[in-house]
Amino acid sequence: MALLIWLPEFANADNYWNIPDDNRGAGWIWVESTGSTNPLGWTPSDYDDGNWDAYPIGEIEPIAEPEQPISIDPTLIVVAVVIVVIVISSALGARAKQKKRVDYSYLPPPPPDYY
Repeated sequence: MALLIWLPEFANADNYWNIPDDNRGAGWIWVESTGSTNPLGWTPSDYDDGNWDAYPIGEIEPIAEPEQPISIDPTLIVVAVVIVVIVISSALGARAKQKKRVDYSYLPPPPPDYY
């Protein structure tokens, strides 16, 4: 399968096609999807003569840009960093306060008259 896209500013196409009655002129480039080594804008030699049919699929609406860029209040960033620091320092402090348990299981039992 192949398609044509309107991309007249693409400098690496080997052919720029002119579709009659589209009021755009030459600038359509071939997009070949049947081979992993076919670069954008390359046209197979079997179709260089233009003896093929193109069928329009209609206009595609561009994706609308958000009205305002996403912004984060710097105060929220500072509060988040402070909370993270408090949580980490609390966890480290609690860990330091834990008594270390000594494992005496590797020692031999005491002699019978020890107690």
